[in-house]
Amino acid sequence: MKNLSREYALALFELSHEENKEDAVLNEIRNLNQIFNSYPEYLKILSSYAVSKPEKIKLLDAVFKFRIDTYLLNFLKVVVQNHHVDILKKCFSQFEKIYNKKHNILKVTAQTSILMTAQQMKDLTLKLESHTHKKVFLKNTVDSSLMGGIKIFYDEKFLDLSLENYFKELSDNIESVKK
Repeated sequence: MKNLSREYALALFELSHEENKEDAVLNEIRNLNQIFNSYPEYLKILSSYAVSKPEKIKLLDAVFKFRIDTYLLNFLKVVVQNHHVDILKKCFSQFEKIYNKKHNILKVTAQTSILMTAQQMKDLTLKLESHTHKKVFLKNTVDSSLMGGIKIFYDEKFLDLSLENYFKELSDNIESVKK
């Protein structure tokens, strides 16, 4: 299903890009995600086989017509008509990945034992931008089980600069020297 969600997202992205609406569509997708997270029953109705396709389309129009971009509304209708509501959030996620790639944006999560200061966030962002040659959007999460250091997550990659990992690698090196 990942390929299908990417195909849907790519079609929506290409259309919005041609119309120079990709920023607006991305913002609306983010808003829709919040709406669907707040009202999950709405997606249940849209995915239900007990509700006819014409009724679902009327429901989409009643809620979103004149409130979201026409291309996005039509996209929702296609997804609903093809019974793919279950991958809608994946489509939104894929759209954002395509957008970020096109705009050279990298989303990074820095996991630390305590919240980073604004200056630390700025310094790390600059260092990552220098290293990756991309515009970095950094998010800091706290993991109180970390003794120190930092774990960095981006593009499905993981960089472990925690003290625990440092001591583990040090121990492994000492063990390999003993042999």
